[in-house]
Amino acid sequence: MNKQQRTVQVAVMCLQELDAQAGKALSSREISQRRGISLSECTSILQRLSRAGIVELATTGLAVLRRPVEELTALDILQAVWNQTKKQSTFEMMVGHSQAVETTLAFVSRQDSDAAING
Repeated sequence: MNKQQRTVQVAVMCLQELDAQAGKALSSREISQRRGISLSECTSILQRLSRAGIVELATTGLAVLRRPVEELTALDILQAVWNQTKKQSTFEMMVGHSQAVETTLAFVSRQDSDAAING
């Protein structure tokens, strides 16, 4: 798995955990422990999601979704996390090819499902 795929996978896992808590604010430590991801990855992703307006991140370190996950698009998530790791022009070029986006999201979804099955 490359860095961009891992970044998207962690973002999806963080969003899934926040969604599962139905509006309850969680710390990055709680999310990382519940989802089995590193605290530093989780914190970094939550900061990116916060800058994109997807997550509200309080000064206490607690995070909560600003809107239901069902209202988020794949593009919302990719823009939030990839704009921090890739140059804007590269991101725009990749998004212009919807198959690349769909392939990445399918891969992330498959990895998340495999992890849940394999414990």
